[in-house]
Amino acid sequence: MGRNLSVPRPGRGARGQALTEFALVVPMLLLMIVGIMEFGRAWAMSQVVTDAARQGARMAALLNDSSAGQDSVRRVVIRALQAGNINATNQMVAIDNGWKAGTNTPVGVTVSVPYDFGVFRPVMQLAAQSFNDGTITLRSRAVMRNE
Repeated sequence: MGRNLSVPRPGRGARGQALTEFALVVPMLLLMIVGIMEFGRAWAMSQVVTDAARQGARMAALLNDSSAGQDSVRRVVIRALQAGNINATNQMVAIDNGWKAGTNTPVGVTVSVPYDFGVFRPVMQLAAQSFNDGTITLRSRAVMRNE
């Protein structure tokens, strides 16, 4: 019985293995954390755009005038976007009135608001084939009846 059955002591090999595993896991963990943060930021901006479209549609439904009210609707949408920290200086706002068949009476209004959301640039460089120039277009459309 000359075999030595002693328990191996942790030494330099175990420490090096832990360091290697840590070096392999950290980049994936950081990428996952940044992805979660960017998704949260995109979700928040999407909610701001949705709210702006809803406020614009409400204003357009109350004004019930297709020509004079469009500037007021655009101002309401831009104000709502700016309140959500979105630079809305060159924002496109589409306003479309629905008309009752055969009459000149509007029955509803649709306000569409697109927004180009700039995703975290280093992440987008990794996925350059999927998205054009690091932006995702968030769109929202609100429809309301005229009152």
